[in-house]
Amino acid sequence: MVSSHPMTAVAVREQQPNYEEGRASDQQPTTSHPPLTEATLVRLWAGQRFPASALATPDGAALRVLHPGRAGRGAGPDFRDAIIAPSSGRLLRGDVELHVRASDFRAHGHGRDARYDRVVLHVVFEDDAAGGTRLASGRSVPVVALAPWLRRRARELAGWLSSPRLWREPCHDALARLGREEVPGQLAALGDRRFAERAAALGEALRANGPAEALYRALLSGLGYGVDRPLLEGVASRLPWPALAALLDSAPADRRVAAAETALVGTLGAAPPAGGRPANRPERRVAGLARLAARHRPLFERPAAFDADARPRELAAAWSAGELIGRSRAIELLVNAVLPWAAACAEERGDEALAGRVRACYARLPRPGRYGALAFLEENLKDGGRALPLDARAQQGLLALYKTECTQGGCGRCVFS
Repeated sequence: MVSSHPMTAVAVREQQPNYEEGRASDQQPTTSHPPLTEATLVRLWAGQRFPASALATPDGAALRVLHPGRAGRGAGPDFRDAIIAPSSGRLLRGDVELHVRASDFRAHGHGRDARYDRVVLHVVFEDDAAGGTRLASGRSVPVVALAPWLRRRARELAGWLSSPRLWREPCHDALARLGREEVPGQLAALGDRRFAERAAALGEALRANGPAEALYRALLSGLGYGVDRPLLEGVASRLPWPALAALLDSAPADRRVAAAETALVGTLGAAPPAGGRPANRPERRVAGLARLAARHRPLFERPAAFDADARPRELAAAWSAGELIGRSRAIELLVNAVLPWAAACAEERGDEALAGRVRACYARLPRPGRYGALAFLEENLKDGGRALPLDARAQQGLLALYKTECTQGGCGRCVFS
């Protein structure tokens, strides 16, 4: 959850004071410093290349940056999942947006874009807008301007930009410290733990609602990635599995998919415009679910029929739906919904042999694709410049690490630190 605790300034953690703070404070700026562009600001923030007093409000209030966040990919804030500790109050967890001028936030349309609602700090060179920065949610976040500091430190800016990074994730040398076998082994163990947690949650769901409804809801959740998840998860309350199953059973064979699609799309109502590609619209995702529900109708009621010995390619094809659900999304559904559900059903019946085969099936799956949020971890865990080979289980291990440590102030305490 993003805190709305008021904040006023930032003090950035230093490791080695390889600059001489104060030496140029009384000198006039020269014209030989780097241009004050957004790219310059990104470099400063990403490497935390400035002294602790660099980001401060006129009243001198300060915060500690526990984690500067990670560079965003695609549309959205510049740095995601930053962690900042105010001198009093709870930790601030959210995103950081950078601009040359504070007014650029509104000029670029961010003030109307919900993707920026997790911003907790707006860092700029020039604060040319009165007050804080207002988000689409109506919340206002503070603006910290660097111009006063830069006017005092212009001659030193080039040196700071060329200096070594003053902050790196502790895992950047994990492979060298732990070895080529330990790192993949730890990722596999984390991936197994994440799978077990999902299976346990689905076990509770199937005991509460039955196996068919549990799988139905898990698929809806898996298809509801991003801002559309609450919308798709709500489909189950408007069209429960028994109603959809009755529709599939009563419709002629050649009309089952169309009937299910009409019913599922109808539950969405007037879905709000969504960002991203039109191919990712929620209507298309539930249309893909209609195909899967019709194809796997018997499995919903008879989970023991799940073929845990199928090849990964066959499984991915079985849970794809043409252009509506591609191979990568099908593997995502297998990892997050189908396989943990099948394992939970087997364990509920006491069929540990089948549960073991399902877990082995999970371990054979290839990774569905690269996750932008994990790019920094993959970079840190490279082997001599080569990317670490990852399957679906290892990637789930990275996700577990990211969610439980990287975004929770865990740098320095995780298994790779």
